[in-house]
Amino acid sequence: MATNTMSDIDECLNFIASLNDKMEIYVLSVYSMIEQKTLRTIASPLYSLYNQELQKVCAKYDHVHYVDISKTRKFVAPQDNHPTFTGQQHIAKQIIKTMQQN
Repeated sequence: MATNTMSDIDECLNFIASLNDKMEIYVLSVYSMIEQKTLRTIASPLYSLYNQELQKVCAKYDHVHYVDISKTRKFVAPQDNHPTFTGQQHIAKQIIKTMQQN
């Protein structure tokens, strides 16, 4: 059976919020893990669309905050696609920045 990812995320956020309506929830965007530049360029609009839809779902809730880490691609290990130490610091800074704004 096919599922709708955004509906699933919305359902999860709703459930978490129902457990504690004062809890702050931070949801991270996604970044392209495609190494090959041409393919990454082709897929880029899909990642952007996913992040836009994710941001809309987060905006439905008072205590859910979208954290944009889409620029993390600059900080991944070659042929690994996981964030390097610098990439992890970048993600942490984006989370802290979002926390300070809310």
